[in-house]
Parts: sequence; structure tokens; C-alpha cells
Amino acid sequence: MAENAHNRPVRRPVNRSANSLPSATPTPQVPAVAPAASPPKPTSNMQQIKELLLGKINAIRRVIPPGVPVTAEGLVQNALQYLATAKDVRLRQCTPQSVFYAVLACAATGLDLVAEQGYLISMEKRKSDGRGGWAHDHFYCTFWASYKGLITVAARAGFFMDPHEVCAHDAYECHLGTRNEVLHSVGFGDRGAIQGFYLVIRNDRGQVHRIERMCKADVDQAMQDTDAWKKHYDRMGLKTIVKRGYNLLPKNTREAKLLAQVEEHNDAEQELTDLVEGDLVGAEGSASSVAHAA
Repeated sequence: MAENAHNRPVRRPVNRSANSLPSATPTPQVPAVAPAASPPKPTSNMQQIKELLLGKINAIRRVIPPGVPVTAEGLVQNALQYLATAKDVRLRQCTPQSVFYAVLACAATGLDLVAEQGYLISMEKRKSDGRGGWAHDHFYCTFWASYKGLITVAARAGFFMDPHEVCAHDAYECHLGTRNEVLHSVGFGDRGAIQGFYLVIRNDRGQVHRIERMCKADVDQAMQDTDAWKKHYDRMGLKTIVKRGYNLLPKNTREAKLLAQVEEHNDAEQELTDLVEGDLVGAEGSASSVAHAA
């Protein structure tokens, strides 16, 4: 240690950075990026649908065929419950008018939305985007009868349909012509993969009216890329064979004829507007009043 003139030690500045870590290089500031905007929440039409259905109970009541165990009040409540609990959120975005028409068609066929008689299904309507493509326009609701619904309506017309699936381990024989019968033996346990479907139609005297058969390849040609086909192939196959037989039956009741027209509209992906307005709304008075209420 050095000494000054007065023989006092001189303190030198201490290099305090000698034993410290080098200072870190400043991190460049990255401008903050705004988070991506969330897509707008789909609009639910449930309140408008509820108001319309409750306000049109009299119109629904007028089209229900006499003698069927369906009431307008019960059907409307079942429809609202169906829409509120459906996994398909698009149903709650359908136009209220289309929901009313679907419920009206259900009522006119004498079916309900319970016991798997029928379903409310959402469909998408598209329009030209002006550039050679198609853009979303709106969702609409339609009524789809299940194979049980088709069987129910056919029975009211005097025809009784008995559909079955045939599996690989079943014993199956079909005799057409003068015998016109099916011999089908089913055991317990694994029946194997589905090989096809058949339908026996009897008249009100118990006589075999018709036998329809479809192998799996024929059914697969009618298969669509939908959840119903993926999850319930057996039930969709039964409906396919029932629908084929139903289309060949004489439509000697109003609800049988109407249900066939509903099926035609659904197959063509057409809304029920023209069908309902032309055949059902007249029971209430005018189609314009219904459209205005929707």
C-alpha cells in the first residue's frame, strides 16, 4: 500500500467487477403481437323458435291425423327439448320458420320425436360466392322419419313391415315365387359381420305382400359420410331396406303420401317450405301469415 507525504496509507479504488460475471447482452425488444381474434360466437335462435312454436300450436293441432297418440302441446315440448339438448349446435342456429315446418310435417305424419320415430336434422343452404364457388347462406331444419316411423305409418295404411339384418353366422334362406317366404335362424353369441338386410311386408290379412332383399354391397351404395352411418350402420341399413319397401307400397292414406314426399325432399336436400306451404299451412289459413310470424 502506497504512503502519502504524511505517511498515511493511500486507499486505491477497488475493481469490484473483477470477480463478477460479465454483464448480459441486452435482449432486443420484440414488439408484442396481438392475439388472434376469436371467431364470433354462433347466434342461437332458440328464443325465436320457442315463441314461434308456442304461437302455432293451433296450426300444429289441426294437421295431426285423427286417432294417433300425438298432441300438439306434447310435440312442441318434445321438439324444444330435442333442440335444447341436441349435440348438433347447428340445430339451434336454424331459421325458426324451417323448424316450424319440420315440426308441422312431423305432426301431419302422425309421428313424434320420441321412441325413435323421427328426428330433427340440420342442413346447410349455400349460395354462389360470385367467384365460381359456394358460400354459407343459412342452416335450415328438416324432419327425418326413422325406420320405426316408416313402419308406424305403413301399419296405419294396412301394411306391416318386418325388417332384419343377416349376419355371417346366421342360417338364411329366401324363397320367392309361389312360396314367398324367408327362413332365418339366429343363434346366441357372435353372429359375425353383417352380410345384408331383408324386409317382409304383410297385408292386414297376414299374407306376405312383398319381400325385399339388399346385400351389404347394395346398402353401402346408399351409405353417406355421416355420423349416423358411422356409428349406427345396422340401424341405417334397416332404414334403407324399409325405405325401399315403403316406396313400393300404395299410399292410401294422407300421412303415408306426405311422408313419402318428405323423404323425397330430404333426398334432394330441399327445404320443406314448398311442401308444407302447399299442403299443410292451408289448414291454418294462409302461408303468408306463417312466413310473417317466422
